[in-house]
Order: sequence, then C-alpha cells, then structure tokens
Amino acid sequence: MAAVKNLRSSLIKEFEEITYAKVVLLGSMAVGKTSLVKKFCFDKFKNNQPSTIHVDFATVKVLLPDMNKPIVLQIWDTVGQERFSNMNVSFMRRAAAAIVIYNVTDRESFFRIDEFLSDIERVIPEAEVVIVGNKEDLGDRVISSEEGETLAKSHDYEFMETSALTGHNVDSLFHGIARALYKKNLQAKNDVLKLTGSATQKKKSSCCKS
Repeated sequence: MAAVKNLRSSLIKEFEEITYAKVVLLGSMAVGKTSLVKKFCFDKFKNNQPSTIHVDFATVKVLLPDMNKPIVLQIWDTVGQERFSNMNVSFMRRAAAAIVIYNVTDRESFFRIDEFLSDIERVIPEAEVVIVGNKEDLGDRVISSEEGETLAKSHDYEFMETSALTGHNVDSLFHGIARALYKKNLQAKNDVLKLTGSATQKKKSSCCKS
C-alpha cells in the first residue's frame, strides 16, 4: 500500500510540475500539416501522405535548455477540407497555440489563411499564433517569403517557412511555440503569486490595525 501511495504522490507531483498545452494545426488540404507533426514527433516523412479525414492527435514532451520544467504539447492535426470547418472550430477551443499552414506552391491555400485567422481571433484570441509556409523545398513556389511575412506582420503574428521533407525549421517551429507557452505559463503563475502575496500582506496589515 505504501508503494502505491508513494507512486500516486509521485505521479501527482509530476503532473503538477509539467505544463500541458493544446496546439492546433490549421490549413487547407495537402499543405503538409500531418507531415510536419510526424516529422517533429517521430522524425519520419512519407511521400504522398493521405489527407486527414478526421482530427488526429499526438503528444510530445519538450524540455529545452532555458526551461526549468518540461512542457507537453498536445498537438491536434485538423481536417483541411472546407466542409469540415465547423468541426475544426470546435477543436480549436481551449487551444493555447495555433499553427496556420499554407503550401508555398499553392496560392489557394494562402488565400484561405485569412479564414483560419478569423476563426482564431474569434475563438482563441489569446493564443500564440505562427503562420507557416510549408514545402519550401519545392522549386515551383508561387508565394514568396515576403508575402508570407507581410501577412503575418499585418496580424502581429510570427512567421516561418518549413520543409517536412528536409526537416528545415520543423524543430524550431515547435520548440519556439513550446518556449513561448512555457514563458506565458510561468508569467501567469508569477502574477498569481504576486496577487496572493499582496492579498496576504493586506490581511496582515488589517489585522494589525484592529
């Protein structure tokens, strides 16, 4: 019984120390959302990856040198087809971050970015957001880096180009989100501690006056 109790206490302590964060991937069909997730989580790439026909889910624990504690990213890979847009919105709820992806060789996927950003600003306005131009390894791009960066800056979001095939910037993308969410969570905890300390101090001061 003692061993079970100690294990339970250890698991509870670990759960309390680890930050869990929901991250949603949004974008049109065939922009490479699933490939980016698989490259980051499993270091695998598959040519002609089938389109996602349901919401996929993966978790990965990230601990970077400038982080005292790990953060677990709960990555939700949503469906790209327009007819599932309402379903995707429901999966966006309570997400701490969103990665909005387009294919640099497909202008239609770039045009749809505004649609996803509108959903983000309506459903999860406080989320960390990165706009990503994927498949940068392909030579027939039609969206320049400048176009993507200009769009991101107009919304005050981060911008990055990636390649799930070569792995370029894939780790940087997810590590950047993990770091941003870790710092945000740390700041929130510090703010709570300050408020708690201030309330305690006021209570003590009030007691002294009485």
